[in-house]
Amino acid sequence: MQTINDAVQLKQKCLFSRLPVWTYISACMASAVLPLLFEIVWAYKGHIAGEPLYSSVLFASFGLFFLAVLTFPFGVLGVALWSTLIYLGLTTPTESLVLSALVFIPAGYFQWYRILPKLFQKRASLRQ
Repeated sequence: MQTINDAVQLKQKCLFSRLPVWTYISACMASAVLPLLFEIVWAYKGHIAGEPLYSSVLFASFGLFFLAVLTFPFGVLGVALWSTLIYLGLTTPTESLVLSALVFIPAGYFQWYRILPKLFQKRASLRQ
């Protein structure tokens, strides 16, 4: 009975365990897709890439920042993929953000909802 109480207390202490999984994944998807939508809207309104205050790199940087924060430290894998796609010239920054979300989201999910809760459960059981 004591281990069940410890698990409940541990779950209450962990920040992301109170956040539903679908909310976390939705926030990550929004961070990846919204910069691409902003770029499409700006292009539709007639803005061109050379104008001040417009840059696909700027839009992608905001999305990359939020994805990196949501998935830190495992998000380094997504940043590496994002940088590689841009460096090789395969995609634009916003396109590579959407593609690297396929690495960011699973990495953050396994980190916050699988690995860290198990790690903290093991530490709680070692203390007793």
